[in-house]
Amino acid sequence: MNTNVNGTFYITRASIPHLKPGSTIVNVSSTAGLTPAPNFGPYCPSKYAITGFTKCMAMELGPMGVRVNAVAPGFINTPTNSKIVEQPEAVEEVVTIPLTRIGEPEEVPDVVAFLMSEESKYVSGSVVEVHGGAL
Repeated sequence: MNTNVNGTFYITRASIPHLKPGSTIVNVSSTAGLTPAPNFGPYCPSKYAITGFTKCMAMELGPMGVRVNAVAPGFINTPTNSKIVEQPEAVEEVVTIPLTRIGEPEEVPDVVAFLMSEESKYVSGSVVEVHGGAL
């Protein structure tokens, strides 16, 4: 909670005085911050908080011309998910991924770059899921 929730809050608070119209913030949530998952008791609420905070900040900072969004990765091939990556059959038990693979780390910043770009200039208060269509 301290890292996910407080870290996001404090960085945002410190940034606000320096933001100019056209600035954008992209927070990192998770699909676990949109849909509860068993055995993720402490993690899910921290990511739900990021999702809610993102939407609140979009409302509060929007009149200043600042956009606020979040990216919500699902299963990504990172050290955190290493046990799942090592056992592909475990993925089938946990989640159905229509694209039939776990995401690669570089696929998340591609979405962040889009959210920070001019191509998304009317996107604010959104949480973009990066999960290969997982249900």
